[in-house]
Order: sequence, then structure tokens, then C-alpha cells
Amino acid sequence: MYKYVSENVKKLVKKGCTFEFQYYKEKYPDETFYIFSFFAERGDDSFGVNVCTEEERIRQKVKDKKNFWNHTFINSFEHQINNPHFEELYNILESTSSKYEFEYDEYKDELFSIYLEALKELDLEGLFSNEGSEGKRENFILKLECDEDKTIQYLEVLNPEIGKWYKKNGKILY
Repeated sequence: MYKYVSENVKKLVKKGCTFEFQYYKEKYPDETFYIFSFFAERGDDSFGVNVCTEEERIRQKVKDKKNFWNHTFINSFEHQINNPHFEELYNILESTSSKYEFEYDEYKDELFSIYLEALKELDLEGLFSNEGSEGKRENFILKLECDEDKTIQYLEVLNPEIGKWYKKNGKILY
């Protein structure tokens, strides 16, 4: 049970992310996906999905694969406008956020906790697993993007190996 929003928010995030990822897997069936990112910079009024493939990186001539912040995403804006789950989520959050203007930081923290839970559940359910990997995610980065510090924190939660490397070296590779 959440304090500020209904349980339906997490369901809509999961459905919206699944809808987007399945769309890209169908549209680019022969491509090697290596990043799925749910972005929510402000938390409640700006969110969506970005995906990266090796082939798109090559098409756009991005050479520096080691610069984590310089990945090339497939243009996804047009499709996300037609995502009924994200549209419903937006409408719910738009009507909810104004109720909590004096507790906005707590409200926003709860939203990001829900987003993180949703991504972790989708990962456990095998949405991001590679074919033939028995439901495990390999060579694939799962991200929840917001401000840079929180993005790194969530990156470590969703991708423990990257988190270990980051703590050891103080920067992100890949």
C-alpha cells in the first residue's frame, strides 16, 4: 500500500514498459538490445522508455561505447504517444501531484520507489532476458533515469555488477 498513489501506478508502469519493449523487439527482431531505460526526470509528468541496440549505435556512428552517458537510443517518441498504459499513468499522476504540493519530495520519492519496484519485477519475470539464457539478463543494462546521482544509485540496484565496478573505479564503463 502506498501513501500517495494507488497500486495501479506500478501496474501501469509495468504494462507500459512491457508494451514498449515488445514493440521494439518486434520492430527490430534481428538487433542486439543492450539498454532499456525508463526515464522519469521529474517523476510525475515526464516519463517514457529508451532502448539501445548495437546496430543503432553503429548506424548513428557512435564510437565511444565506454562513455556511459553517450549511448544512442532508437527514436521512440512517436510510439510512446500511442502507449495507452503511459497515457493512463500520466492522467493519474497529473490528477494526483497537485494534491501533494506541500509533500512533493515525499510524493516524488514514492513514485521513484514504485518505478524501481516495477523494473525489478519485470526483470525477475524475464522481460529483459536474452534468448537461451534461462530467464537471465546478460550483457543488458536496465536503467531508471532521473537526476544523475539517483540514476547511478538505481543503476547499482538494477545492475549489481556495474555497481561493483563503479564503486571500485569511481566511474561508469559501458
